[in-house]
Amino acid sequence: MTGESKAAIELEARKELDSIVNGIASQVELSSQILRENITKTNSAAQQMIAKAGELELNPSEQVNWTAINPFNKQSTDIKLPQMLIGNKWLGQVSNPNDKVPLVDELTAYTGAKVTLFQKMNSEGDMLRIATSVLTEKGTRAIGTYIPASDTTGKKNPIITQIINGKSFSGRAWVVDQWYETFYSPLKDKKGELVGMIFTGVPESMVNTSLKERIQSIKIGKSGYPYVLNAKGEDKGRYVVSFQGKRNGEMILDMKDSSGRAFIKEIVEKAISLQPGEKEMIRYPWLNQGESKPRWKQVRYLYYEPYDWVIAAGTYEEELYEMVTKVEKASDEMIRLILIVSMTDLVIAGLGAV
Repeated sequence: MTGESKAAIELEARKELDSIVNGIASQVELSSQILRENITKTNSAAQQMIAKAGELELNPSEQVNWTAINPFNKQSTDIKLPQMLIGNKWLGQVSNPNDKVPLVDELTAYTGAKVTLFQKMNSEGDMLRIATSVLTEKGTRAIGTYIPASDTTGKKNPIITQIINGKSFSGRAWVVDQWYETFYSPLKDKKGELVGMIFTGVPESMVNTSLKERIQSIKIGKSGYPYVLNAKGEDKGRYVVSFQGKRNGEMILDMKDSSGRAFIKEIVEKAISLQPGEKEMIRYPWLNQGESKPRWKQVRYLYYEPYDWVIAAGTYEEELYEMVTKVEKASDEMIRLILIVSMTDLVIAGLGAV
């Protein structure tokens, strides 16, 4: 009875943990899908506003000096580009967020999404921000920064590749200093020549606020909970969502369990090898602050590649096996009762035989 009960409880616990991580992944996907649809509509509206304002063209007789900054390696290049005109109007070089920029600020105020107009810098396809509502860490508009067509290793930028081929790009991208959900589409002049691109997007940090709150509110058993980690790059092993949000943003890659095992590193490194929807389990002893001895913990996790998230849910085994413990106690009581009754029967039978 005890063995079968334990096996059944383990199976149900695994199903529950799987259900939780699957549910979180589904919430993330749904939120991203709705967001991408809204960003795409905003981009389409921007294209329509440009068309309504008049023809888009370059004015070679008026050259503009730019100091183009690569945000990835911070290197700068001085270049001259012809003015980009929309309806015979130049948008200027506006870096102060308090000074209004036509089109860009109108769309941002109306939709809440960030908007940027890019101008093609060269034949390679490097794209310079010439008007934007995206701000730098210093609080100025991020004009003058550009997206290189290739990185320092020669790897092609997927955004630029799509744009040069006349296609749009939708997805997660690094914008100036943080991750965004984005949509990029080509900008062409009246001759049909590619002269730039237009960006609309929303910072992930803004999008994920309500999502994080929902994840943090989930409780598993008495003290179990879900959490989310970054899996790659400089943020590998950093909390995206922690228990009750108390440690969000904290780096825990080198955290070890009571036996000295670097279990977080093991989780994130194993996670990125998982197929979409595939889940893995880890079991480790964990000593909470204020407790006298470690308790065994079970965690199920999966990898959500679009956000580079490891989504995990864990609970303590002693909480899982509370019912098993009750069954064991009941079994012991039953065995003692059977022994007492059996001995009594034997005594009575023996006396009767005598």
